[in-house]
Amino acid sequence: TEGTGHRSPTWATQEAGARQVGMLRGGYHYARPAASTGAAQARFFVANGGGWRPDGRTLPGALDLEASKGDGGCHGLTPARMVAWVTDFTTEYERLTGRPPVLYVRDDLWRRCAGDDTTLGRLPLWLYDHEPPMGPWPRGWKRPTVWQRGVVGGLDRNVFLGSSEDLVAWATTP
Repeated sequence: TEGTGHRSPTWATQEAGARQVGMLRGGYHYARPAASTGAAQARFFVANGGGWRPDGRTLPGALDLEASKGDGGCHGLTPARMVAWVTDFTTEYERLTGRPPVLYVRDDLWRRCAGDDTTLGRLPLWLYDHEPPMGPWPRGWKRPTVWQRGVVGGLDRNVFLGSSEDLVAWATTP
């Protein structure tokens, strides 16, 4: 999903295909902090496939926070307002699903747009950082949960930083 008005037209097909072959699956929300509240976007995300359930096959939803264009990259928000927006989204997502979302972000964007805030370090971190070695990651996190380490053939390469048993446990336990 994106904002409060876009749901991927291929979501249902992709989700069903992943389910049929036994893959873990999860939703992904492209944040539009200047467009509406974090809570409104979290509700839209959960209502349109981004929810989590403790079935061992559904990953927690991902909140994708990327730079915006034309306004300094921070969606027109001050660092304090950005942190408040992300907190609003994560609080509502957790209320609706029973667990926090994964925050997908780059260290440089977090430093610039969230003022290097450390209060959200309890969230799982999906580090967008294409160049090995991994890092840096935002202060407040001990380490990422997932690392997007590059693109091969036009597809992102993501690495879960744990064992396959850890991945199933992560998909199962709030």
